[in-house]
Amino acid sequence: MGAFNRVAVDLCCPWCSAQVQVYVQFKFGDCWQFDYRLGDTLAWGGNDQGRPGLARVVVDGEGETCPACGADPPDWPFYVFVEHDRLVAAAPADGRFDFLHADDPWLVL
Repeated sequence: MGAFNRVAVDLCCPWCSAQVQVYVQFKFGDCWQFDYRLGDTLAWGGNDQGRPGLARVVVDGEGETCPACGADPPDWPFYVFVEHDRLVAAAPADGRFDFLHADDPWLVL
């Protein structure tokens, strides 16, 4: 995936049903392995992906290993939502957004 950032997300693991904190990898902002929490403001000015200041963006994300059961699916797609450079939400992907045919791993909403 190259350089990316991560955001911590609290959720119920779909494999073991444990309430866990999972990291979701995404490429938006200054991509330099920064760890974020929801509500944090993205850094810019380095290895930038996307454009700063956009009103609402959805970013293609990838979930990491479940800390409770060790499930490490090869593809655990997530959406990461950004508003005015602030991480506002992240959720398992449900097919609403088509990143397969997008030029970038982010879409302006």
